[in-house]
Parts: sequence; structure tokens; C-alpha cells
Amino acid sequence: MLQSFLRLIERQQAPFLATFALVLALGARVNGSTRPVYQSRVMLVIPAGKAWAALFQFSDDPFGCIMVHANPDPVATQLQILRSERLQAEARQRAGVSPPDRDLKVEVTSEHDTNVSWIVVEAPGAGDATRLARCMVELYREWWFEERASKLIRSIAFVRAQRNSAVLALRGVEREVRRARRVRRGGAEAVLRMRRLDQEAQMARAQYQNLTQKLQKLETIATGCPSGPRIIEPPTTPARPVRSGSALLVLLWTAAGLVLALAVAVARDARGRRAPVDEGGLCAR
Repeated sequence: MLQSFLRLIERQQAPFLATFALVLALGARVNGSTRPVYQSRVMLVIPAGKAWAALFQFSDDPFGCIMVHANPDPVATQLQILRSERLQAEARQRAGVSPPDRDLKVEVTSEHDTNVSWIVVEAPGAGDATRLARCMVELYREWWFEERASKLIRSIAFVRAQRNSAVLALRGVEREVRRARRVRRGGAEAVLRMRRLDQEAQMARAQYQNLTQKLQKLETIATGCPSGPRIIEPPTTPARPVRSGSALLVLLWTAAGLVLALAVAVARDARGRRAPVDEGGLCAR
């Protein structure tokens, strides 16, 4: 059978070679426009938990809601921030990467039941993939710290204002106590008034101390806790593409060229074999 194909190719050498060369030329043109794809990966730990909620433990504490709002967002929410088009568009602009096309891809995943996440960037250039991955992490960390800082600043300002009010109230009660002691009036009414003033001074002093402790805790959080997202594996510049497709495309176009060229040769050979029979039939008639 192989000899039959070889004799067929020998008889139809010109159309076979022409078709094969045409398909290879078309494949070379298409393959030349295919760009390699590089991948850069970042592994990071997303902050989670409720470490700040335990600072104010009393149910009737009017400042407990402040600390609840200062907790880190759930991991799922932070992943949605990373996947948002707004953050990715800003990262592309900062990295100097062209608008997204079929070869530019950003994928954010997380390990099951953990707060370990991956940012995987694929781009036509190795440098583009690395810069985009780095900018994604930078923007995420900036958003995280800005979000935490804005909540802490508002909380600190609110508690400080409350403490200042408590200071003024305490000073006013202490002035009343000193004034009452200077008068030194006798009688049951004066004794009851002194007891009431002492109780008010004690309550104002306790309120001032309580607010001072809360302010100190908030300032401690603002200066030292938490550390924010931790990068376990920073982005690295890939040495080789993850998807090139050049060798595979060459093989596919070569195989397609051989099949198509053989089909053309078979068709032309069959047509050539039928032509003498048709002419002989017409002459006999």
C-alpha cells in the first residue's frame, strides 16, 4: 500500500508539492502570530479572624461596635476584592500592561478551608506577568491597610472625644465637691448632698479611666497590630513560557499539509484515469 501511495505521489508530484507548500506557508504565518504565554504566581496569607472583637467584652459597652467594625473582612470578601475588575484594571495601569486580551489572564484562588491564597497571572511577556502580579499584591495591601487605618482613625477620634467630655465632667464634679466641703454646712441635707457628689465623682472618675484604657488599646492596635497580608512566595520572573504551542502547531500544520496534499493528488489522479475512458466512449458512439 505504501508503494501505491509513493507511485501516486510520483505521478501527481506537482500538485502534491504545491498543496503541501501552500499549507506549510499558511501554518508558518499563523504560527508566527501566536505569542508564548508566561506565568507568574504569588502565594499569600489573607488576614482573618476576630482578634479585635475581644477587646470590649461587656454587652452594655457603647464602644463594642467600633471594634467589631475594625475586624478584618471575611476571606471570601477579600478574594472578591482581588478578583474585582477595578483593582485588576488599576494593577494593569500601574504595571504598564496593555488592556486584557486572550493571552492576559488573572486568577485568584484559595486553598480549601484556609486563608492561603494564590494570585496567578498569565501574560504574553515574562516581565508583564511579573509586574502585574507584583502590582496586584501592592494594591491589595494598600487597600487593606487603608481600610483598617480609616476605621481605626475614626474609632480613635470618637473615643478621644468621649474621653475629653469625661474629663470635663469629672472636673466639674470635683469643683462641686471642693465647693461643698468649703461651705461645711451641717444637717442631713448637706450630708446627703456630699454623698451624692462623692458618688458622681467616683462614677466620672471610673468613666474617665475606662475611656483612657480603651483609647490606649486602640492606639496599640494602630501602631502594632495586625501585620496585614503576608507574602509567602513573592512573584518571580518566569524563565520559560507555560504555553508556547510552536512545536505542536508545526506538527499539526505538517500533518494537515500531508493529508490535504495527498487528497488533492488522489483526486487529480482519479480524474486523470477517468478522462480517457470518457473520451473513448464518446468516439465509439
